[in-house]
Amino acid sequence: MDSDLKNYREKELKSFVLGNILLILMETGIVDNIVQLMSSSDLWKAAAELFESSIISSIIYIFVFCFDSILQGRLKDKVIWPIKGLPGNTIFLDIDKNNKDERFSKQTARKVYEKLYTQIDSCKDKKECEKIQNQYWYAIYQKYESQAQIYMAQRDFLLLRDMTIMMLWIGFMYVFLSWYIKRPLSCKLITVFIIEFMLMWIGARVKGNRFAYNVIAKDLAKYYNEHNSKSLIS
Repeated sequence: MDSDLKNYREKELKSFVLGNILLILMETGIVDNIVQLMSSSDLWKAAAELFESSIISSIIYIFVFCFDSILQGRLKDKVIWPIKGLPGNTIFLDIDKNNKDERFSKQTARKVYEKLYTQIDSCKDKKECEKIQNQYWYAIYQKYESQAQIYMAQRDFLLLRDMTIMMLWIGFMYVFLSWYIKRPLSCKLITVFIIEFMLMWIGARVKGNRFAYNVIAKDLAKYYNEHNSKSLIS
């Protein structure tokens, strides 16, 4: 298993950015000039040859890396969860109030994390309560972070989160480029970008919640298996 969770920068994220850059180049008419310079009558063939260039590909990767590194993870998470915050902040109370995960029951969670629930039930400060839950969740996560189910769930979340943020950069690039070449903005292209952003944003929230609950499900499954094994032995 690859130890670099963000290896998608060089693969999926770069391809995602390249696809949107191609849309911008086509809409602004710049790709037509590229086609002429490459002496090709086939637009798609010319575009493919251009983006398959190792030099262009490397340059795009550098820009993807730089733009992705500008915003800290905390700010990115704020874009995905602007109001409620990370799932880990409220996951134990969410399980207790309305558990929708069929892999475990809230009664089991209450039993296993009895001390935690006693602590957060007596906590009057909302922010402090969220901090306690997130710290406890993170401690559990560290026990299983290298396992495939947790690793892949986290990677999927990070990829969709970074795609969401990259759509903001792409939108900014398009507005700047249109202003620079004095070309009016395309309502169709802006609509496409908004749709892409919303799809990535919703996907990031879904995968983020799934990642958080996978950690709890893994921990409770371990407790259940160990408990049942001891019962059978005795």
